[in-house]
Amino acid sequence: MRNIRCIAVDDEPLASEVIVDYCEKIDYLELAGTYTDVFEALNKVKKEDIDLIFLDIQMPDLSGFAFIRSIKNPPMIIFTTAYKDYALDSYDFNAVDYLLKPFSFERFYLAIEKVCERIENTPIENIENQNTQDYNYIFINYDNRTIKILLDDIIYIQSSGDYINLYTKDKRYLIREKIKDTVDKLSNSNFIRVHKSYVVSPNKIDEIYGNTIKAGKHEIPIGKIYKANLLKEIDKIKLG
Repeated sequence: MRNIRCIAVDDEPLASEVIVDYCEKIDYLELAGTYTDVFEALNKVKKEDIDLIFLDIQMPDLSGFAFIRSIKNPPMIIFTTAYKDYALDSYDFNAVDYLLKPFSFERFYLAIEKVCERIENTPIENIENQNTQDYNYIFINYDNRTIKILLDDIIYIQSSGDYINLYTKDKRYLIREKIKDTVDKLSNSNFIRVHKSYVVSPNKIDEIYGNTIKAGKHEIPIGKIYKANLLKEIDKIKLG
């Protein structure tokens, strides 16, 4: 999954803090800003590429609905409001979801899954800056050299702060890069995010038991919020 760049627009700072906290739990969500002033948010959306807006409806100066109408090609919208009366109206704006405050992280995550599904179902030609070139290798900077690594040789990638450990069948490479940047580069490849800190090649999975993946001699943890997507991908090629 590529990074999803989003902002939160809400006149209540405490409500935005909840969004900030929840977004920090999902690595591929890149929160580009929180706004209590709708006009500042509007300026942000018009000047930069934003994929998703968490948007309150009842706000001073400009309602959430009026906010969307003022954008020619609005990003995806998840409404976040304390008022259930607007739920039906939200369908007029093709909203991804409607979160009624206060909402749990679990409910928030379900909304983000809908965002991911919408992105996956969007034709490639409609996604700006989409890299459609397929490669069966990547280059890495390692030991003062640039090395080509075949994707088929990669078993998994593990985050370690500002570094990643890239494990192949023969070697471990320590590379200065954040895992979310690595995930972006592998977005067109056959890798699955299975944990906040782990990306795995499904071709190398030998066994799944409980919350653990076995890939050869390696045991890789499965994060709670990533398990459903992993099992969905496995089901596509599972018999029985």
